[in-house]
Parts: sequence; structure tokens; C-alpha cells
Amino acid sequence: MINSVNSVAGTLYNGVSFVNGRFNNALKFDGINDYGDLNFDPPDPVFTNEFWIKFDTVMPTTQCLFYPYGAFIWDHSLRPHYDTIPCDTIIQASNLTFSNITNNQFTFNWTDGNGTNRVAFIKEDTEGSASPVNNATYTPNTAFGSGSQIGTTGWYCVFNGTTHPDGITVTNLSPCKTYRIMVCDYTGSPGSEIYNTSTAFKNPENVQTSGSVIIPTDGLVGYWPFNGNANDESGYGNNGTVYGATLTSDRFEMHSKAYLF
Repeated sequence: MINSVNSVAGTLYNGVSFVNGRFNNALKFDGINDYGDLNFDPPDPVFTNEFWIKFDTVMPTTQCLFYPYGAFIWDHSLRPHYDTIPCDTIIQASNLTFSNITNNQFTFNWTDGNGTNRVAFIKEDTEGSASPVNNATYTPNTAFGSGSQIGTTGWYCVFNGTTHPDGITVTNLSPCKTYRIMVCDYTGSPGSEIYNTSTAFKNPENVQTSGSVIIPTDGLVGYWPFNGNANDESGYGNNGTVYGATLTSDRFEMHSKAYLF
């Protein structure tokens, strides 16, 4: 174990072994009492060590090593001070669902992750994800466009809290528009938030408000919007018949608005 900058050799203790790593060699620790000393005193007491770490078993939910939403202070060796900074694995919220969709509002709900709180954002768009900034507090407002915005991204906060038994009803929407919603679990008090900005199952998710779509009538013989079926909604009754194809999401990720062949 050699420092590539000044050739200072580290020391391995209690049976640390070399194995094949992600790119080249790696060190294997038993998780009991073996460790490595870098034998290096940096000129600045604050410095960074970077490692790829693979666990033989499931990563612990507390006192974990180098997780994106937590860290440890290290004492110039490979042994972390477990009691310095608590590090919980923040599991992301998932499975957004929608109900009571009208031309200017809808209600959504979701399955919580394991953060102490969660924050929900909405944007008029069909793609992308919300990336709230750590240590920033977002004020919610269920009237679209009135809550705190993430910078100038168009993502507006509509919920910031813990419980949501009846879901969140968002108002001030436009008819026939597609909106994208994302929920981020987080830990920390106001001003010290650590957000999970990763995507998860059905998070983010799109929803379209209802309303009348203006369809040109000159020469029209049929209109098949695939609203959960292949029926003609032009008024001419030219309904389609489906053989084997199944409903799926369209290019805007709207459910049951296209067919998979």
C-alpha cells in the first residue's frame, strides 16, 4: 500500500488481504479488527479519502461507510470513528399514484422512504427530476407556482413535511397539460437538510389534467386518443379492435395512452 504522491508506505494490520478490485487490486477487510494505516499526516487537518467499497452482506442502515448521504471523520487510517457523524441510508420515496384528476387540479400520494421528512415538487414538463439543494429549506404551497422553486428550474414545492394520509391536492393547474411530480426523502432540521435526489420506482411520475382537446374536423374519419382503449372518439364510431396488444405508457410517460405490440 504505497502513496502515489510521496511514496509513503501504508501498513496493513490483522490479516488484511489483497483481492481483485473494481479496476485493479483491492483490500479485503473482515469487518472485525483489521485495518490499514496510511502513515500520512496531511498539511491540512481537513482532507478527503476516496474509496470504492463493496459489502459482502447488506449495507448497514446505521454507521455505514461512505454513503452518498452521510460521512465519517477518519483518523488518518482506514478505521472510521463510527460515533462522529451518524450516517443513515436514506431510502427514497416511491410509487406515486394519482386520483381526482380534473382540468385544474389533482391529488397525488406515495409510499414513504425512511427519511425523517419528505418534500414534493411539481413541474409542467414530461421529463427530468427535481434536485433540491442540501441545507436549503423549501416552503410548500399546493397552488402550483406559489411554493418555493428550486433555483429557476420550474420545480415548485407543494409539500414539505412528514405525514400525508389523504394525499396532496395540487390546484392552479391548466387543462390538458402534463405535469411531473417528484418526492424526495430527507433528514435534518431546517437549514441542515440532506436530500435524497435519486429516482425510484414511479418517482418521478407524470400526470395529465383533463380538458377538451381541439381536433380538426375537415376530412376527419376517426380519432383514437387511446384513453385506456382503442375507441374512436370522433363521433363516427370507428372503434378499433385490439388483438394481443397491451396498453402501455406513451412517449410522455402517460399510463395506458399507447399500445405495445
